[in-house]
Amino acid sequence: MLSTFAEFLKKLDNEACTSVFSPENPEYFTFSFAVVMYHVMKADRSVSKIERKHLDGLFQREFKMDPAETEALFDDIEAHYGEFAKHLSAIECEISQNAHHKAAFMEHINHLIVCDGCRDEEFELFEKIKQHLFSC
Repeated sequence: MLSTFAEFLKKLDNEACTSVFSPENPEYFTFSFAVVMYHVMKADRSVSKIERKHLDGLFQREFKMDPAETEALFDDIEAHYGEFAKHLSAIECEISQNAHHKAAFMEHINHLIVCDGCRDEEFELFEKIKQHLFSC
């Protein structure tokens, strides 16, 4: 009986590690996701170690990236910081028809902004993104 329960828990754990997103272009979606998340982190003009650690874990879970890959990704996205609207629109195109995906995306943003204390700038950006995704 205990082994059956242990197998059940392992199955739940494996399912929890499966990405909720299934984009048509996974590489571009991942990059756009990273650009938007980076913009959220920078809303208060700083990226804390807590935010960065949280985001590294998120990319390892959602996109199966190892730490070296997340480091390389974040080196790349700093140059695309000004392209927030373009990448938010790319995400919207991928998830607009699925309320569950939109909610999951907003949940990731929410976790990111509260992990080191929610500041007004971060909350305002959260609301802007929510309005953009759910206004249709």
